Amino acid sequence: MSTVIGKVSNPGEIGVVGESDEFEGVRGISHASNHGGVVGINDNQTDTAGQGVFGESAKGEGVRGVGHSAVHGAVVGTNDNEAPGVFGESAKGEGVRGVGHSALHGAVVGTNDNAAGIGIFGKGGRLAGQFEGNVEVTGDLTVRGISLSPQVTSLQQQVTGLQQQVASSQQQVASFQQQLTTLHQLVNNIQQQLASLQQKEATDVQGITVSLVTLASRITNLGG
Repeated sequence: MSTVIGKVSNPGEIGVVGESDEFEGVRGISHASNHGGVVGINDNQTDTAGQGVFGESAKGEGVRGVGHSAVHGAVVGTNDNEAPGVFGESAKGEGVRGVGHSALHGAVVGTNDNAAGIGIFGKGGRLAGQFEGNVEVTGDLTVRGISLSPQVTSLQQQVTGLQQQVASSQQQVASFQQQLTTLHQLVNNIQQQLASLQQKEATDVQGITVSLVTLASRITNLGG
């Protein structure tokens, strides 16, 4: 049986009020494995039913959930009908913000296990989505009903073709360089041979000159 019961039946009356000037107005502590420390239920069956739990603060958070579990969220919202499981709205700031510090998990994750469902939907006046940093897409990318996968594949093929052409051009340049090196070697050999021939020619001319001088001297001696 409950130790504290507050029940009223007139409009504007509050079942239980907890108020504190310096600490919590109401605190609920539970040691059960399947029950919350504080539970709020509203069984009104109309579409204008009130909240199960309502939190409001003049300058602080309206509701804060702090969890220490590795398998359960600090704040969880579930809805077995068509309305959102979690709804966030702000007049001047972000409607929903997720901040993560893990290298293995996203700050915000949207999953939908329906075969035709959408994991994350964004709609904006200027941009539906904005990303700062690299973006990785593992599936097909469709823009205005046109799949970009064939174009990406075509670009990849063109890039591969260009890379092959560059590699072929590099091979041709290397071959030309080898041929040029060979021509330089041939020119050097010819220059060396020419120098050798010029030296031999000079030696031969000098020898012939000496022979002619000797012959002329002998002729002169014979005539004298």
